Amino acid sequence: MKLEQWQSAWQQLTGAGSPFEVVTQPGSGSKHFRHTAAHVWAAIDSGRVHGEREFLVWEQQRLTFSQFFDQVDRLAGQLVHRFGVRQGDRVAIAMRNQPAWLVAFAAIQRCGGVCVPLNSWGLRDELFHGLQDSGARLLLCDEPRLHLLDGDLREQGLATIVVGLSAGQLLAEHCQRLEDLLAAPVLTAPALKVTADDPAMILYTSGTTSLAKGVLSTHGAVCQALVALEFQGAFCALSSPERISVVINCGYAPTTLMAVPLFHVSGLHAQFLLALRSGRRLLLMYKWDVEKALDLIRDEHCTQFNGAPVMMQQLLTSPRFGTADTKSLFGLGLGGAAPSSSLLAHLTQRKPEAVGGSGYGLTESNGICAAIGGDQFVYKPAAAGWPLPIVDVRIGD
Repeated sequence: MKLEQWQSAWQQLTGAGSPFEVVTQPGSGSKHFRHTAAHVWAAIDSGRVHGEREFLVWEQQRLTFSQFFDQVDRLAGQLVHRFGVRQGDRVAIAMRNQPAWLVAFAAIQRCGGVCVPLNSWGLRDELFHGLQDSGARLLLCDEPRLHLLDGDLREQGLATIVVGLSAGQLLAEHCQRLEDLLAAPVLTAPALKVTADDPAMILYTSGTTSLAKGVLSTHGAVCQALVALEFQGAFCALSSPERISVVINCGYAPTTLMAVPLFHVSGLHAQFLLALRSGRRLLLMYKWDVEKALDLIRDEHCTQFNGAPVMMQQLLTSPRFGTADTKSLFGLGLGGAAPSSSLLAHLTQRKPEAVGGSGYGLTESNGICAAIGGDQFVYKPAAAGWPLPIVDVRIGD
């Protein structure tokens, strides 16, 4: 019986001595994975092993893992020695998806700073609220966000690092160009001394009032969530061997098209951080455009796409889907909102051999709660999935 096989795979992965061993905390009774990184920087730094493999593709830019970490190390040294960033300092990011966003996040973690990703789609008032509410002492932003906040930044004198400005463009006294910092002599950041209970990031989520609420997550919480997401991938592979074998033998390098924003857990945790750790290539999109997405899938032999239901609907209904343009695409994941029954039927019918999946999570839980994928997704496509191993669910009224 399939269900018994799935339960066996689950137990095999979470049992004593396994990579995803789950233990219970004495006293509180809470569950956690035994084997996790000590802090977010340790989780990130494990990606160095992928060396000269290509990591990021964005517009005309291409970075290997080694080139990415070189920029991270250079920026981290500048943050510490030029801007005085210390452990616990809030450092904000406000820019659209691009390699500099990822470099900035990793560099902030290398310094022990608390990263504050702001909604780059937000208006001036929303962005300024995030800066004030979080207590950010430094901002890394792109040119459009600089123009939105220019008056506020000048008035506050907030130190700002700007991405993408031309070398000859005049800057206010409080601003520096990221490109100049990366070209400066290398300065080494001191050894990191953060613990699992120290704050790692503040993500903003919509609340019951007009202003977004900041959700503070510790290093331990983020690292536990990353392992939970990796567990779901391992469980899908172990319990859906025939589907996974098609992907493994397809001949294409694991490559994810990333069109969701990095200021949400779906982009930051489930795509960026997991790709960094596993050696997966990321194709970054500045903003969603289904035709450009299909061009990238075709030209870069993309194997995985995760997106909101409306994005998936546009992809599946395109005349180009199912042609040679999408021959490399085997993974299709849903998140961010509940999909319609017609979309689920469409997904499973248009590419029946695909490894489909979806999940449910919260910003407050670093994106984890329940997940489903592979054969289980075909069996119950409308389900949110099983609660992940460290999640307890209570049903009440």
